[in-house]
Amino acid sequence: GTQVVRVQAGCFLRSLVSALAFHDLCIPSLPILLDQTIGGMISTGSHGSSLRYGTTSELVKGLKIILPSGDLKGLGCCREQQESSAEAHKDLLVDDDTLFRAARMSLGQ
Repeated sequence: GTQVVRVQAGCFLRSLVSALAFHDLCIPSLPILLDQTIGGMISTGSHGSSLRYGTTSELVKGLKIILPSGDLKGLGCCREQQESSAEAHKDLLVDDDTLFRAARMSLGQ
């Protein structure tokens, strides 16, 4: 079955791979560089060498972001864990699914 792992954006891939191996788990397709953060990999579209598994960002099932207002917003499977009400975010110009897709691969600045 599919396993889900929760990590912080600043976690290095090398650390995640090591922790997963301890539990006999792995990421389906690894980039060659292990000294990058998970947040960096996701936002820049890093990928391994397999067309079958896609980019690292496609493996992300949910995430939390800080909005310009300073509010924390859960997206994807983190949506139900939000503490803020939907009313507080009514001024956003995009829906949650669009925001989630954009946050999964922003390509940074």
